[in-house]
Amino acid sequence: MKKSLNAIIDINLSKGDLENVINKINSFYSNNDEINQILNVKKIQTYFYSMNRDSVIHYSQKVLKDLPKENYNYNDILDILSLFHLYSDEEIETYAKAKFKLIQNKRTQAIEILNTIAEEASLYNLAQFEAIYLETNQQDYSKALEKIQSMKKNNNYYDEQLMILEAEIYDYGLNLKSEAVDIYLNFLELFPESIFYDLIRMRLRELAL
Repeated sequence: MKKSLNAIIDINLSKGDLENVINKINSFYSNNDEINQILNVKKIQTYFYSMNRDSVIHYSQKVLKDLPKENYNYNDILDILSLFHLYSDEEIETYAKAKFKLIQNKRTQAIEILNTIAEEASLYNLAQFEAIYLETNQQDYSKALEKIQSMKKNNNYYDEQLMILEAEIYDYGLNLKSEAVDIYLNFLELFPESIFYDLIRMRLRELAL
């Protein structure tokens, strides 16, 4: 039931009529608290795409109050709520449009929108990181690596993730193991306290066999 409910709402989201999605969600509410929680999560997602700040904040706070922290939706909701606490609607709007394109399975358009976010914008680093991730998934490794090199020029929050992604592009995408090993080793030196430290060491041992 839960999977089919998610699928029904996602299909409606992909069609782009956000007002209709909200109406559809409202029609599914029942006496089942678990189902209602799923519907509230979907409402947050839909209100995010439609840039309804008050509703995003209201439903995010409501859901986070009862949702276990280990729930796979918890961090996603927290991330959305944080955006609206930290940035203005004007700063978030373009980013939200890109995320909406993703739910519509329009990855290339999402990347194009993310790339329109100016370097001086507060969400630039986040937009670039997500564009890099999407380009990697599309196996457009040259563009992804070009963006990584550009972002590495300035220290930022994504330095760890960028270095791992760069290494994995060489490792799994381009099958250039020597380059990957160099980056992995550099990572261990630069980020000895990283939660990824042991995973990187294990990968290096595999590559040494």
